[in-house]
Amino acid sequence: MRMQLDRRRICCHEAGHSVAYMVSGDRVLLVVADRNVSLTEHQEELKNRARANSSRSGPGYTIAQKTERMCERAGCSGEITTDPYNSLMIRLRLDADCESCMELLTNHIACIYAGGVATDLLEPGGSAINRATAMMFETQDDLAEIERIVSGSIQNEQQRSALKDRALARSTEWISGESAALLAMRSALVESGVLDGTVAERIIRTALSSTRNL
Repeated sequence: MRMQLDRRRICCHEAGHSVAYMVSGDRVLLVVADRNVSLTEHQEELKNRARANSSRSGPGYTIAQKTERMCERAGCSGEITTDPYNSLMIRLRLDADCESCMELLTNHIACIYAGGVATDLLEPGGSAINRATAMMFETQDDLAEIERIVSGSIQNEQQRSALKDRALARSTEWISGESAALLAMRSALVESGVLDGTVAERIIRTALSSTRNL
């Protein structure tokens, strides 16, 4: 049975995902921090399409449109693409021995870590035991998805562990460096519960540091 999570923590978690997606160059389409809020017909369609690419069942969710990317190393055919019939379904064809391919995967995994990173940064209150319990419930879907993606892309256990460490460090760098955008998104989600992608992107883009060119 899932823990009843504090609304602010859920908003913070989804704010982290949305900010990371924007920093990584992807598009944010929908951010939901309250499943009881009614969605528009278009938002319902997005939710249903996203289900084909994820088994997440947490209290909130962020739907992003992945930007297709090719490996930059000459002669490598590695790529991150989307399904031609459902652009929310991500296809990974990456070479575990190619540094450039693993850089693409690191950024993708960093976005998934970002929810937990953001909550840990902005909601550090309470006892250590209570924080750890809340984090377990909040991040279990994210961690399961990370494990599925990384295990499907890298066979070597040491390589998998090293990539996850790099992705977590990158996620922490992104989120801690964009606290203004994170706070702005959390506030908006606490107020509304749901943000359409155009609204979320405008909030994030306005608050991002001047070093980001989005």
